[in-house]
Amino acid sequence: MTGGSIHDNTANSNGGGVYVNGGTFIMNGGSIYNNASPNGGGVYVNSGTVTITSGIIENNEASINGGGLAIGGTGSFTMDGGSINKNISVNGNGGGIYIESGNINYIEETIPLGTGGGLYLLRDFIKSEFFLINCDILIDANYSEILNYHKKKNNFITVVVAQ
Repeated sequence: MTGGSIHDNTANSNGGGVYVNGGTFIMNGGSIYNNASPNGGGVYVNSGTVTITSGIIENNEASINGGGLAIGGTGSFTMDGGSINKNISVNGNGGGIYIESGNINYIEETIPLGTGGGLYLLRDFIKSEFFLINCDILIDANYSEILNYHKKKNNFITVVVAQ
């Protein structure tokens, strides 16, 4: 999504505006507003990935959890810009964001630190193996296999590149 809007929708279960189940949703602009569902009024991530670099998720409503965004299953959410505001969870938790399971990452590099600057910002949080994805394009990779390879070889670092 690079513009436009998703608005005034209702779902009976999850994801009033957007429901991600095993796919990828990238929001580089636009808005998701005035949507409603029991979980994830604006966006629900069951499995798969949601990435927001700019855009607005606002004025969405969940009757249970995650007015703006709810993450369940094995979903993953990364936010590196944009805003989530003025959402409501009527009878549950997470007016803006609710995480049942899955992952959420948010880093804002307010002063450009050069290559690896975002990693430098994480220095106090890294306690075990992790994935750093730093690229201009997304690659189709099996991260479970990459992690297994990394552990099997007892590597300090494993780098994956694409042609």
